[in-house]
Amino acid sequence: MIDMNVMERKKVTSPESDGMTAPKTPGRSKVDHVVRVKRRTLLDGFADPGDFRTRSAGEVDFRQVWSSAKHRLTPYCLDAERERVIFVEAPDTVDLTEDHPFFYEAQRRHATTLYAVPYATVQQLAAEVPAEIASRPVIFLHSTGRCGSTLLCRLLGDAAETVSVSEPDFYSQLVLLRDGASAGQQAQLAAITAACTRLLVANMCATHPAAQSVVIKLRGVAVFAADLLASDLPDSRHLFLYRDAIDTVDSFFAMVMRVPLMRVARKVRLETVVLRLLALINPMKRNPGALAPLYNQAHYRDRIPEDLAAFLTIAWLSKMDHALSLQRTSEAFFQALVRYEDLCAHGVGIMPGLLDALALPPANEIATARMARTLSRNAQAGSVLASTGESALNARQRETIKQMLALHPEIHDSSYLLPGTLRMEGQ
Repeated sequence: MIDMNVMERKKVTSPESDGMTAPKTPGRSKVDHVVRVKRRTLLDGFADPGDFRTRSAGEVDFRQVWSSAKHRLTPYCLDAERERVIFVEAPDTVDLTEDHPFFYEAQRRHATTLYAVPYATVQQLAAEVPAEIASRPVIFLHSTGRCGSTLLCRLLGDAAETVSVSEPDFYSQLVLLRDGASAGQQAQLAAITAACTRLLVANMCATHPAAQSVVIKLRGVAVFAADLLASDLPDSRHLFLYRDAIDTVDSFFAMVMRVPLMRVARKVRLETVVLRLLALINPMKRNPGALAPLYNQAHYRDRIPEDLAAFLTIAWLSKMDHALSLQRTSEAFFQALVRYEDLCAHGVGIMPGLLDALALPPANEIATARMARTLSRNAQAGSVLASTGESALNARQRETIKQMLALHPEIHDSSYLLPGTLRMEGQ
């Protein structure tokens, strides 16, 4: 299964790499100074300690570091094998929410120091976050990917008293880490993710004092771990953004084709072969069912043709199917569902209803003007993932998408409307 929403490299260590060995003193946190950041490509994926070349700087009591420098510290990724969270320290002159369309990339670019903090310490610090901060509303923005989620995240951030964070990447890891995990291990993942969320919110409140709520945009695959997010953050709110299947797959396909190797492979009709070879050296891709659960079902898996568009369709369909299942629980999981097409058609006009559904204050004139400016820009500008707006699918691939959708008992149309989707008056 190939879901180009994410791909992960193998970890690389060297004498100058952090290696992330355990601290000699229990309860202490390992410190590494960042020497340089490794080059990132479209085929890279989730945040990882191996993203940095580092030099060891000993050990510290992270509780003391946090008390004086929380405005410079944010959780970057989980080191689940050693039960630690990797925190990044960045200069307080940089606003990581504004520096780059993706928070994890801003963290990478500006990291000066890494801290490997034991789970127990992270949870202790989270428990000590003042109630006034811990009670700030947290809104998780889920999506199918390639559907304007970065744009919507910025629009929500434009609202009065709200700060938005686009893709802090420790959430993405949950999808793989929970696969095959015991109930106890999944409970631990939920607890440490909730603790990281509280510390991220504490950082946001320190760096954005006016913020009364925090919007956290997630990678598309994170919807498969939405229940873990909600279990230890019961007051969190959830929003799902989706887009027509053909347009979504087309956008993903165009993004993948920006990789020179993939452009060459397509000319000789070998793009799927190349992706399968990449999967052999990519630990995350060895278990495609974790990232596209419908692939685990023979009904879909045995009918997927050797075509990248078909793989991407199953990825889209899996997210839509999961969102539908969540929404049909006894208490609807998502406070709001929005179609990308409606966001494009109505722009700022859709925001009052969305803010109301999320129990956020209405936007004032200044906030509305900010939203209008945001809509006039490409939200991913400056990122390797920025959309070019060009179509990449051919007629055969478009027909393949329709054939794959026909396999689902309900979501069998590219423009399927999820129950409860926010609609404008007259629609």
